[in-house]
Amino acid sequence: MKLRWHGEARAETDAAAAFYSEKQPGLAQRFLDDLEDALHRIQRHPQRSDLIEIITVMHLRRPAGYWKQRA
Repeated sequence: MKLRWHGEARAETDAAAAFYSEKQPGLAQRFLDDLEDALHRIQRHPQRSDLIEIITVMHLRRPAGYWKQRA
């Protein structure tokens, strides 16, 4: 199972980690660990394809659908 990251999804992940690191020590690492765990679960139980595309890592306060043009 292969993961392919959209460049903006990587940037969103980095921005979220930076935000969390300012909020509380260790919180950024917890976020990254949780994200990695979720991706591993998806890889272990694929539904349709051998490729998983990460299009966005979105904050729920962002406007709905802002990322749809990436797909």
